[in-house]
Amino acid sequence: MASNAIPALIQLLGSDNEKVQQEAIRALWNICTFHEPENAATLASNVIPSLVRLLASDSDMVQRDAAGVLHNICSSDNPARAAALASHAIPALVQLLASDNDMVQRNATRALCYITLHKPAKAIALASNAIPALVRLFASDKDIIQRNAVGALRNICIFHQPAKTAALASDAIPALVPLLASDNNVIVANAAQTLWNISTHKPAKAAAVAANAIPALVRLLGSDDDIVKQQAAGALWSICTLYQPAKAAALESDAIPALTRLLASNKWAVRRVAFCALWTICPLWKSLFRRCIKLVSWFLPKSRSRP
Repeated sequence: MASNAIPALIQLLGSDNEKVQQEAIRALWNICTFHEPENAATLASNVIPSLVRLLASDSDMVQRDAAGVLHNICSSDNPARAAALASHAIPALVQLLASDNDMVQRNATRALCYITLHKPAKAIALASNAIPALVRLFASDKDIIQRNAVGALRNICIFHQPAKTAALASDAIPALVPLLASDNNVIVANAAQTLWNISTHKPAKAAAVAANAIPALVRLLGSDDDIVKQQAAGALWSICTLYQPAKAAALESDAIPALTRLLASNKWAVRRVAFCALWTICPLWKSLFRRCIKLVSWFLPKSRSRP
């Protein structure tokens, strides 16, 4: 079995020969990629601490491949994410975000994206200054790096108020808004979802309005991609909740007709979020909705009391 080779491969990771290290890493990568059940054996063999040590290698190729195996192991296994956290993977990966090598950045951002799905990782990522490093990568000319960086920021900020505060301080919002115009729908959806998430933090709403996020989000309501429409409507809902200047900007950007059209979507999630955004933005729409409910009630069967 492939798992029988893992302890020997881990020993080779400690070699002084860079070529030997690379071959051992690639063998582990193949095991993790094509033999998913072996991930547990890999974890049990303590490969993660060895991989984290190699993230500090002087070789870009060793760093790239070590981060690649790490993201494979952590992609679907929460115990592996916990092991990566315990092995101080996050500070080591954050250091790699400043690499001059695109492939190193790609694999490091992807590994961070997976590890930060583990709830305790959020605070460690914040303490390791991951957020400003990720925000800087939004300006990358590589779609895959942008996508991974935005995904990692999204995961760090979910249900973690200090991370949202740090994202705002790192100018994440003005950096996210240009990504809403990307040709890559995954980047667009991730950026809109991250805006949705961060904008639950009240001070972020003003930053979103100042960065002209609202007209960009309204344009996305006409996307052919249902996920993009859902995330854009959610971001509008979040930004406009309890913030009058955002509601005014949404009305000025013709958000109401665009959101109303989404009520005819065949996707329940799109309809739900569009309804919530409309309810938040437009008091007149609330009044109209209440009147419609009252009108419909006139046509419902009335219960009769027994004589």
